[in-house]
Amino acid sequence: MGNNEKTNRYDIEQINEARRLSGLKEIRTKGRSCLRCGRKFVSEGDHNRLCDTCRKVSVSEFV
Repeated sequence: MGNNEKTNRYDIEQINEARRLSGLKEIRTKGRSCLRCGRKFVSEGDHNRLCDTCRKVSVSEFV
């Protein structure tokens, strides 16, 4: 697990605490394989199917 994933997990914990206080559902993370490179990463939901590295490459191609 990379340093970036640890930071993201900490962010998710803070977000979930705020969501609990607001009466909203928590965000549940899940281990997935990136659709582009196949590496394992921690996904924040069904919408999150690319790892951070591949997402940055995909976005920079269009900007």
